[in-house]
Amino acid sequence: MKVYKLKHSRGLGSIYATPNNERFVSEFLTKLPEIPAEFKISPFQLADPTQPSADFYRIDNSVLVFSKNVYMGLLGQSLTYAGNIHVTTLNDTGEEVFLLNVTAVYNCLDKSRTGFRSSRGEEKGVDHRMGVLTPAFFSGLIGDSSLFRVPQQLRSTIYVASRGHGSSDDFYFMYQQSGLKGLEFEEVWDSARDEPGA
Repeated sequence: MKVYKLKHSRGLGSIYATPNNERFVSEFLTKLPEIPAEFKISPFQLADPTQPSADFYRIDNSVLVFSKNVYMGLLGQSLTYAGNIHVTTLNDTGEEVFLLNVTAVYNCLDKSRTGFRSSRGEEKGVDHRMGVLTPAFFSGLIGDSSLFRVPQQLRSTIYVASRGHGSSDDFYFMYQQSGLKGLEFEEVWDSARDEPGA
C-alpha cells in the first residue's frame, strides 16, 4: 500500500464562495469534518472568469470541488465512500458543482515513526499539535475509503491510500485511469519500504 497527500495542481481554476468567502472559511473550512451532510454550501465564483470550466476547482487543499462529469464518472464511487458531498453552483456558468468534505477519519498513524512539527523543526513520536511532517501508517488501520483524514490533521490534509489492485473504490488508481487533470499526489508513505515486517 502507498499513501499520498492530495493537492491541487497549480493553474487549476481557483474559486471562492459568494457572497462572503471569509464566512465560508470560518463556518465551513475551519470546522472540517464535523460539518453535517445537510449543511447548505453557498455558490462559488471563478477567481478568473476567463478560465474555462474544469473537472476540479481549487478552493483549498482540505476539500475537493468537482464537476458533475467527475461525480458521475469513474471516481464517483470512491468519492461517495469518502464523506459528505454538498451540491452547489458556479455563478459564472450556472453549472452544478460538488464539494466533498472527507469525513472518513482513521486513527492509523504509527506515532512512534511519524515526524511531527515542533518549535525545533521535526520530532519523531511526539505530537505537539502543530501538524504532521513525515507520516507513517499502520496499513491495517486504514478503512474502506481510499480518501481519508487522520485525527491529528482533521482540518487540513486529505490522504489517499492505494492498495495497487485497481478496484473501483481506489481513488488514486481510478484517477490515473480517468485521464482527468487538476490533482497531484505526493507520495508520503509506502508500506513495502516503511512498515515493520512488510
